[in-house]
Amino acid sequence: MGGNSFSQPFAPALMCYTVDMKFRLNDRQKGWVATILITVILSFLLYAAFFRGAEIVRSLRYLTRQMMSLVCGVAIAYILSPVLSFIERKITIPLCSRAGVDVNSPSSGKKRRRVRMFSVVLTILFFLLVLYGLIRTVLPQVFFSIQSIINNLPVYFRNVSRFFNRLLEQNPNMQKAMNEILRSLRQNAESFVSQNITPRLTSLIQQVSKRAVTLAGGVVNFLIGIIVAVYILNARERLAAQGKKLAYAFLPQKAANEVIGEFRFIHQTFTNFLVGKIIDSVIVAVLCFIGATLLKTPFPMLVTLIVGVTNMIPFFGPYIGEAITGIIVFMIDPLAALYFLIFVILLQQLDGNVIGPRILGQSTGLSSIGVIFSILFFGAVLGPVGWFIGVPLFAVIFALLRRFSEYLLRERGLPSDISVYEKTAYIDEKGIHELGDPASEGYFLKKPASALRKIFERKDQDPETEENADEGADGNRDNDSDGK
Repeated sequence: MGGNSFSQPFAPALMCYTVDMKFRLNDRQKGWVATILITVILSFLLYAAFFRGAEIVRSLRYLTRQMMSLVCGVAIAYILSPVLSFIERKITIPLCSRAGVDVNSPSSGKKRRRVRMFSVVLTILFFLLVLYGLIRTVLPQVFFSIQSIINNLPVYFRNVSRFFNRLLEQNPNMQKAMNEILRSLRQNAESFVSQNITPRLTSLIQQVSKRAVTLAGGVVNFLIGIIVAVYILNARERLAAQGKKLAYAFLPQKAANEVIGEFRFIHQTFTNFLVGKIIDSVIVAVLCFIGATLLKTPFPMLVTLIVGVTNMIPFFGPYIGEAITGIIVFMIDPLAALYFLIFVILLQQLDGNVIGPRILGQSTGLSSIGVIFSILFFGAVLGPVGWFIGVPLFAVIFALLRRFSEYLLRERGLPSDISVYEKTAYIDEKGIHELGDPASEGYFLKKPASALRKIFERKDQDPETEENADEGADGNRDNDSDGK
């Protein structure tokens, strides 16, 4: 009680002292705090990537397996979202307008939800119809082709051997060496089967059974994913609105606008790349099937499927498809393989120079080395999925880093145009010093002459010049002796 009576007279002073001592950061201090936080976060991420990368990858893969149904549903919904927009824009809403039903007014919420549900049903039916058509038409021919290749594998080996024998008839020594190579390969294959496959039949059967269980689990995840996709497609605008609400609730207005804008950029990048790549691969597959049919290539449906699927992989995909299909056709008919490879190479040139640029354009903004790095890195981290989504994912990361670096450069009053830095030697308080400027002497710009250059300069000197230099040196020595 006494403590309260003692503190009451000092309460106003304490409150004023507390108000005056509030620590407020100016814009420069906020920038430094943000830079320090980002540096700490990036350092932590780099440390985790280098020293705990394997554990992080294993944890992510385990989490992905456990949530595969949700991931599958999100992927299906994301792929079918443009289809849903097309169906609403071209079919359901025009039909409602012709019937005199207004679904765009604010008071027609129930009608709008019914139209959305009907559009989602049409989208899922279209998706299932496409899957059924592929399973009905493509898969039987693919399975028949694979079974035929396996059953006739000895015949195909004899065809390859006969082809090389005809090719090497005029060179007996090379033919003998080739026969030895084929014989050793056959013996190695037989020993591999007898030593590795036959003793491990039990474990192979167990692995096959595990794969069957995994396949059944994949089918279940796919079916659950379709249900999840229905809910996501039906409420996609509401989910986006909830995300915007959270952004404006927890972030400042400018930061929330930036975050929402970056999510729009990510969506546009992924949509343009994935949808464009799917359309491009379908066109390539159709042209490949027509060409393989006209050329009477063995198993046209199988080679078309391989070419179309591998074309989804940027940069490396066409080469992988050409190699696999070339080997398959070569085992059956070497001459047909030659014609087919020529056709596929021409088709890939058409796709790379005409079809692809018209459909995809510059959807990623990455250079060739960026595409190669993204495929290799995300393929190692995410597996085969990384081959397909690695390029747009790295394009998004690269674009975000570029925008953040340009923001920091603007804050420091430096240009953001990359062409300026191609000629830049260094930057100090006087400004930008360019390469080749005689006034630019700092930061090891003047390179010392190399040892090889010194040797060649000595060899290139004129002998008379060397004699004159020696005579001058002797004269100087004489003058020095007279002076003494």
